[in-house]
Order: sequence, then structure tokens, then C-alpha cells
Amino acid sequence: MKQMINKLVGLIVIAACLGPAQLKAQSVDNALAYYRSGNYEAAALGFYDVFINTINPDNREQAEIYLAESLNKLEIYLPAYYFYAEIFKAGPHHRYYLNAIQGLLAVRTKLRDNFLIPSLINQGYNGQAFSRLPMENINEINYLIGSMTYRQGKYDEAAQFLAAVKSKAGLRFHQARYILALIALQKGDTQRTLELFQAISEELKDKTAEDWELHRIWQLATLGMGRTLYGSGRYQESVDWYNKIPRFDSMWYEALSESAWAYFQLEDPGHALGQLQSLLTPYFNKHLMPEPRIIQATTYYINCQWDRVRSTLSAFKNEYQPILDNLNTYLNTPQDLSGYYNDVVATGNHKFAPNVAIAVRRSQRFLDFHHLLTHLAWEDEAAKAKSMWTGSQLLRDIHSLILQHQQDLGASIGIWTRSQLEFQRNSLKNLLNQADIIEFEVIDTEKRWLEAGQNIIKGRRARLPRPDIPSDQWQHWNNSSEHWLDELGYYVHSVKSECIEGM
Repeated sequence: MKQMINKLVGLIVIAACLGPAQLKAQSVDNALAYYRSGNYEAAALGFYDVFINTINPDNREQAEIYLAESLNKLEIYLPAYYFYAEIFKAGPHHRYYLNAIQGLLAVRTKLRDNFLIPSLINQGYNGQAFSRLPMENINEINYLIGSMTYRQGKYDEAAQFLAAVKSKAGLRFHQARYILALIALQKGDTQRTLELFQAISEELKDKTAEDWELHRIWQLATLGMGRTLYGSGRYQESVDWYNKIPRFDSMWYEALSESAWAYFQLEDPGHALGQLQSLLTPYFNKHLMPEPRIIQATTYYINCQWDRVRSTLSAFKNEYQPILDNLNTYLNTPQDLSGYYNDVVATGNHKFAPNVAIAVRRSQRFLDFHHLLTHLAWEDEAAKAKSMWTGSQLLRDIHSLILQHQQDLGASIGIWTRSQLEFQRNSLKNLLNQADIIEFEVIDTEKRWLEAGQNIIKGRRARLPRPDIPSDQWQHWNNSSEHWLDELGYYVHSVKSECIEGM
């Protein structure tokens, strides 16, 4: 990348074709006239011509910032980033230094870049110079550096930047507090973690899915409350928080799955199995759902219903062992790094199970990567479509910049995508190992029962009394093996322990 910038800086234009009218701008004033009239295509070409040809440092600085602004206006963000970056790296003595920072922040938002620009700003951090920026920009910078250093495991440094995000009305303030809660959790400060999660959840509880960024923070904080309470052994409170996630919300699956474990810990198998029944309906077919079967088998095991344990584990292995085998074969076959990303985008590309690819694609980080790569491809085509730029050095250099970045980014995203596929493989492997352990325990227990003269063969079970009805606002009807949307999330099983005292 640096070599490409040096090439741009030292380039001498042989010719710049402006189309039939030959509208070559020989001065900053001419290019500014195009810019002010909204002709950003001609303006960019003019500013580029001045930038690489002029010996006047003032004109060069002005051409550089307006070239970046013109490209930004044309939504050709990556090349705009490079020109903003050169101004930023020149430091506060550059008269357009603050403008470049604002441009970098704007481009970062459009490209959904969470590493390149935050890293650049972090490396050139200048608190005194940054203090002249509007508070909105200062908050953005503090959040971006804080979130990046958090991902790097630098918790103390991250906390300093995140705590400096002050605007309570802004998205970044709530996002910063969410990460501060995660940092507190990492440091073992459960009380502080719960305080932060609860504050976020209560303040954002009225944010609907239309305010998707704020709603997502509310979802994460609410789930965070459930998870932290569960980890503290406060299972009923964790269930209460999991139940705050609305039905059919984007994180409802996680809430149902995790609350099933909480109900299991509460020794409430009826609700645990009911949550799992909802999870295993066709509504969630696109999810990768190995864990519910393990929770289900464990619940039956605790109640000594050996036949149901066996049938559950059999269904689990029949479904997920082939998925694991295919994933092992795929990951053990060498390929180009970008291929991992391309195959996930292609929903497995007939090489591994589609729901594994979908599980990786649900990650916000993957969505951001995908947005960035997709936009870079669009930028390259958009630049080629500018008739004034045909045959120009500007077009050739824009294409080279984008191509180089696509190659570098493709490799980085490929490494990350492979790591996510490996995570899914390891999770499946661990769950299948758990299934083997449960199966072994069933065999061992059945053997002890037989030696003690107990019957392990289950006949037809009598229908048990219906579960308790919460209030007269609820109705009860027996499940008829059909799945209706208005039933999901409300299943409760009647379960009777078949364990024998002393066994």
C-alpha cells in the first residue's frame, strides 16, 4: 500500500483524457469551479493533475484535500481514504489536517472498516490537535480506538478511550458502555458488569428494530444480563432477562437456547424441553442447532428416560456427524485463502453444510467484511464507468489501489473466515464427544439397573397432568405434532422422573 502511495505522490502524468470536450483543468481554480458546480468527475481529474504536477506547496495541499473530497462525493471511498491518510500522516502542520480526519471518519462509516482507519488514527493519535474537532468526531475516535484495542486484549487502554465517550444521547456512548461491561466481566467485576448491562437495557428498551443499531445494543446488553446472571448461578433472574427478548427478534434463538440451560439448572425440565421444542421446529431450520439436542438428551438423562436419551442422541449423530466429516475434509484440503470467504458467501458451495456457512455469515464482523469487499468491487466498476477518466492515469492508479487492497483484504478475511469455520468444527466435535459421554453413561447405568434386577425397557407412557397455567390470560391445548408460529416459545412439557431411589 505504501509503495502505491509513493507512486501516486511521485507520479508524472503523461496525459489525462477528459473525453470529447478535453476539459483538462490546469489550475486549482479551474478544478474548484468544477467542484463547486457539482461536477466531481471533472474536479477529481483536475485536482489530480494539479496534485502531481504543481511545484507550489499551497496548491498541492489544496488539490490533495479536494481530490479526496471529490472521490468521497463520488462514493469511490478507498482512493479517497488514501489521500486523506497522506494528509493525516503529514501531521497537524498540514492546513487540511482536521478536514482529513473528518474525511477518514466519514469514509470509515461508509466502508464499515473497523481496523484500517482506526489503526491509522491510533498510530497518529494527537490529543491536543484532536481537541479542536467537534465533540461528535472526538467521541467517534475514542470509541473506534477503544473497541479496536479491546479486540486486541488491551483492556486497560481500551477502557480509558471508551470511558472518554461522553455524549449520552449518541450510539457510540451506548456501544462504549457495552464494551466497558465486557471489560469488567473479563476482570471479574460481576457487579459492575451487571450495572452497565442493566443501564443500557433499560435506557434503550423502547428502541425498535427500525433503530437497528441501538436495538442491537439493547439486545446484546439484555442477553449480557442473562449470561452474566447465569454465570453467577442466579438462574431464575437469568431466565427473566432472557425472556425480555421479543419473539421472532433477531436474537430470539440465542435467548431460547440459553434459557433452556437456565431452566435445566433450575431443575425445571418441562420448560427446558419446551424451549428446545421451539428451537427444533422448522422455523429455525437455517440455524446450526447442535446444542439443543445435547441439552435435550441431558434433560432426559437426569430424569432416567433412557430410551429418549438414545433416540435424541441417535438423531443428533445422524444429522451432525456427516456435517463434521464434510467440514473436516474441507478444512484439511489446501486452497487459496480467499476461497474460504467465497465458499461461505456461496452458502457452502456444495463443499460443506449450508447451515455452517450461514452460522459464519451471521457474525456482524463477517457482514462488515462482506460490505467492504462488495463496495470495493463496485468502486472499481464505478471508476471505469466515468467517461472523462477513460485512459487517464487517475483511473489506472485508482484501479491499482483497489486491486491491491482487494488482494490484501481477501487474504486477511480468508484467514478470519477459516478460523470461524474451525470454530464451528471444534464446537461440533466437542458436542459429539459429549454425546458419546452421555451414551456411555446411559450404557453404564442401564447395566447397573439390570444387575440390580430393575427393568430398563419403557412401555407406552401415560399422559401426565398438564403443566401449570400462569394465569387466566393463558389457554392450554395439547400438542398435535404440528408447528404454529403463535405456539413457538410457549411450549412446556409434562415430564416425570423415572429414576429409582438409590440407583
